[in-house]
Amino acid sequence: MIYTSDYALEYPEDATISNILLDYNIGGVSPDSPAIIEGLAGEGGYTYSSLRLGVRRLATHLQQNFGVGRGTVVGVLAFNTVSTRSHQ
Repeated sequence: MIYTSDYALEYPEDATISNILLDYNIGGVSPDSPAIIEGLAGEGGYTYSSLRLGVRRLATHLQQNFGVGRGTVVGVLAFNTVSTRSHQ
């Protein structure tokens, strides 16, 4: 299943992807609506609410443990799946 939208998102020219994910309610979407889905069947994934929480947790971890701040470029290596594994 592929979700598409004709909705044009308007945001400031200097907005970052994190600004868009965290600060904009795209078309008045419910926080419980799917933001990321797994595969063609559309099973699993993240709601907008859980995605925002995960982004904030990752940002806090990077800030507190690695001194990452505004403007710091961070590379992310990840599997092409919504499943997560935590290794510490």
